[in-house]
Amino acid sequence: MSEKDKKSLLGSTKFVEFIKSNKNVQIAVVLLAFAIILVIFISSFTSTSTTTSETSLTFEYVENLEKRLENIITSIQGAGSVNVMITLENGSEYKFASEDEEKFFSSLEEAQSELGSNGQIVIKEVYPKVKGAVVVCSGASDVAVKLNVLKAIQALLSISSGNIEILTGN
Repeated sequence: MSEKDKKSLLGSTKFVEFIKSNKNVQIAVVLLAFAIILVIFISSFTSTSTTTSETSLTFEYVENLEKRLENIITSIQGAGSVNVMITLENGSEYKFASEDEEKFFSSLEEAQSELGSNGQIVIKEVYPKVKGAVVVCSGASDVAVKLNVLKAIQALLSISSGNIEILTGN
């Protein structure tokens, strides 16, 4: 062990002995640790409430899109059973009206922190942009069915064929 390591070890030992010998310092250290844990615990509840509701709204949006797309693709002749998964580029954005100008925010939480909760009005919600889609359908081994499924996805989601994967399923 180097001389520097020994000094730092001795210094930390002296510090621990100081804490052990002084009852007031022990109480202060315990209270400080408790306060830090309490702040972390409380902040985990307050910061996630809006984010959780926004996440669930985004999840519902994606789930609804997937179900509607499954229904359309299932109705294509020869498609058979269908499963769809959609990925998003970003989350929802919200446009608020304020006295001086219109402002965009990527979350309700961000808007509340900047504008406060003084009755700002959401005038527009921009839904997330679809990034890609994977479709598994039992009829995808037929090239004509695969092409029809591809056309339907491109038309409905406005994404390029490079962001669409159509696979043959059971």
